[in-house]
Amino acid sequence: MRAQQQEAWCACWSCQHPIQKDSMVLRCPVCNALQPYYDDDPFTVLAVAPSYTLDFKQVDESYIRLQAEMHPDRFPLASAKEKRIAAANTATLNACYGTLRHPLKRAVALMAHAGQRASTSNEQTTIDDPDLLMDMMTLREQLADSDVAEAKRCYLEHLAACEGAIDGAHRQQDWDAMDRHVTRLRYLLRLGEDVVGG
Repeated sequence: MRAQQQEAWCACWSCQHPIQKDSMVLRCPVCNALQPYYDDDPFTVLAVAPSYTLDFKQVDESYIRLQAEMHPDRFPLASAKEKRIAAANTATLNACYGTLRHPLKRAVALMAHAGQRASTSNEQTTIDDPDLLMDMMTLREQLADSDVAEAKRCYLEHLAACEGAIDGAHRQQDWDAMDRHVTRLRYLLRLGEDVVGG
């Protein structure tokens, strides 16, 4: 426990004032130096509650506010180190924003936030669930045999059901079920690109 407590703190790189890593303090309260992100969890970085169904207006507002706060252009007279921190923070912020905006990456990040690892984290993972494989093959054939409008309607219906199942499993903390639904989402998104055109 003590080791964990020690790891939760660091020192400001400029004045050595203690800063709690998980507080997401952007500036040192003593010297006002920009601090690096110590966490790349997108929910933490963008200060939004961990959930699959997000208020994207809130996500966008948080992103714009944070981007304005640490964009490298705001530091023309800063030291080389602070400029590097600003650039690194901006890269982290952009990556986190992209993750929350992407349905599959958001689901994987949500599991990681809860200390779980999605089996679909590995892009090379193949379907080893025969029921899921059969479902995907059947759906692919159904979409291919439909006109464009019907295929899109059917696809979006399956996608919404899968995302609803991910959200429900997360709320119930049923990680096995969530992992299965996340794997299904991965293949649904790929199917959408192949058959419906995204």
